[in-house]
Amino acid sequence: MSAKNSVTLEGNLTADPKFNVSPNAVAYCWITIAVNEAVIGKDGQAKAIVNYFPVTLFGKQALFARDNLKKGSFVNLAGSLSYGKRADTGNYEFSIRCNFLKNLSNVAAPVVPAEAV
Repeated sequence: MSAKNSVTLEGNLTADPKFNVSPNAVAYCWITIAVNEAVIGKDGQAKAIVNYFPVTLFGKQALFARDNLKKGSFVNLAGSLSYGKRADTGNYEFSIRCNFLKNLSNVAAPVVPAEAV
């Protein structure tokens, strides 16, 4: 049986992108996406729940995020779930490695596919 690791999200950035360049000259960027979810509580009332997802972008996508995205930008992204150590904090955490990014706040903005790493 084959396994598939695929994530697709649509939501708003919670803060401006955090851009950096690695010692190997690879551009990378961290963003956090807030995704709203409507659920029905035990009392039958609809409630809004917000989920927050950390996302890592590399290369051209990181540059695009730095130049075109800001807090509140509405984006669509696809990628894979990964687990690793953050360079800035040294903490291990789950995050989404982005393979596809589109800024939905600006309809004329280009789609930025991932580059081969």
